[in-house]
Amino acid sequence: MGAPDRPQDFFRATDENLTIYVACDIRAGLDPGRSRLLFSVPGYGRFWLRLCRSS
Repeated sequence: MGAPDRPQDFFRATDENLTIYVACDIRAGLDPGRSRLLFSVPGYGRFWLRLCRSS
């Protein structure tokens, strides 16, 4: 996996061993009050990602 072709359409989330890119429209489309997104990475498993809305 690598960086997206259009990085301006994504935000980057990092941990010690993993970097993921989440599309901005996914983040913007979260229901009010919802801040977690369940995703899976082949070969690594499923993870909860906590997303914070910026003002």
